Amino acid sequence: MEFVKGHEYCYCGVPAVVFTSWTATNPGRRFYRCRKYTHRCGCEYFNWLDPEMTDRATIVINGLLRKLDRMEKREEVARRV
Repeated sequence: MEFVKGHEYCYCGVPAVVFTSWTATNPGRRFYRCRKYTHRCGCEYFNWLDPEMTDRATIVINGLLRKLDRMEKREEVARRV
């Protein structure tokens, strides 16, 4: 969660909060969401902050994330030995 200068406001009338998506289709893409969303009392405000990525960028980012995950797992195993 982060704050960005020049807030967008959700339907509740409060500044929306910026989150980062880590889904396979939108890795690293930031979006605005109501700060109360997780408490089930907020509105359903949602708006992308970052533009849509190209298919190639999505493939590259997901590949790098998989590589990083494998490296972290290897490091964890090496630490246990």
